[in-house]
Amino acid sequence: MRSHQINIDWLTCNQTFESDLGYVGEFIVQRRRIQDTKVVFSTVTGYKHPGSFDTNLRIKVDGNRMEVSGNPSHFNRLDNVYGYSSVIQCIEEVYNPVLRDMDLPEFSCKNDLQLWWPQPDKEGLVWEGCNISRVDLTRNYSLGSESQVLPFLRWLGAQNDRLKAHLFPNGATVEWGGKTASRTGHGTKYVYRKCYNKAVEYGMKLDQLLKNDRSMTESDWKYVEELYKWLENSGVVRFEVGLKSRFLRQKDSYLPFVLDSKKEEFFDQYAEVLKTAEDVEIEEGDNLASALVGLNDGQTIISEKKAIELIGYYEAWKTGVDLKKKLKRATFYRVRKVFKMIGIDLSAVPNVVAMPVHVRTFELREVAPPSFYRGVGQNDKKFA
Repeated sequence: MRSHQINIDWLTCNQTFESDLGYVGEFIVQRRRIQDTKVVFSTVTGYKHPGSFDTNLRIKVDGNRMEVSGNPSHFNRLDNVYGYSSVIQCIEEVYNPVLRDMDLPEFSCKNDLQLWWPQPDKEGLVWEGCNISRVDLTRNYSLGSESQVLPFLRWLGAQNDRLKAHLFPNGATVEWGGKTASRTGHGTKYVYRKCYNKAVEYGMKLDQLLKNDRSMTESDWKYVEELYKWLENSGVVRFEVGLKSRFLRQKDSYLPFVLDSKKEEFFDQYAEVLKTAEDVEIEEGDNLASALVGLNDGQTIISEKKAIELIGYYEAWKTGVDLKKKLKRATFYRVRKVFKMIGIDLSAVPNVVAMPVHVRTFELREVAPPSFYRGVGQNDKKFA
């Protein structure tokens, strides 16, 4: 399975300077001791620097330390389907121009000898330039059609690959690391992984654009609608690997030029689960729970908890229980509708041996940008 370029989808970086830069942010938060009102802790909350098309960067300056975080591939652009592939490029072409406009110093991100200084009473040198504390790496794949995306994500949600996989209730995202990850902002200071339906995610961003942005031209709207249809019709899924501060420090990869040289290796390591998806064939009856999760029962998208409840009805039906008599009419027909989606009719006399087996083949392939795509720096030009 070949793949297209890796894109930088989020980047947080910081640098400590010799001179005091003052404060840039929204609030100064202080903690004072009650006895003598002495300030024992003080920090600055980030300021949202607005860009076009309802995008922004978060900038924070607290004394001599400056931090910028955001999605460089999306800032001032209509989409982030494809974006920057180099950390240094993100800093030099997106972050530093904004800092210059704000009369702030630029990040130093290249391996310059002048940025290495001796450590007092220690051997070796210390880096005085820009440090990376988070980077999200992404790559796009195509399943060939919209109809393949939900079954693929349901299948992927059953692949635990060292960490337990979790399919979101809407059936559009699979994450690894347990349900607590999504509840706590990706839940870990090490590595976060997810795979999601890019058309669904982009559709949500278009809804926000429609509400918040009045600067888009007729040409812009035509472009984003065409891009959305391409994502949907091509069955595009995106795999994302978020590398956090502890991982980057442990791997000595928090320097921009080092991270650029290792990012593909890191991505491939954590995208290993996708290798089993190339031309994979699944029998949907083999794993009833994973087959049910993500389906729509007419009221909501079926969660893992709901799937277990439904399996209880199935087990009762197998033993000869007449569910039509046991359940309320509306409940029976809703449950029956769900099971018919995977080839099981709960209104029939159970005959497990004779039940049909549905085989589905997934073809996960690289996907290049469409001919009309606007690349970085090309909001008014076609992708070259």
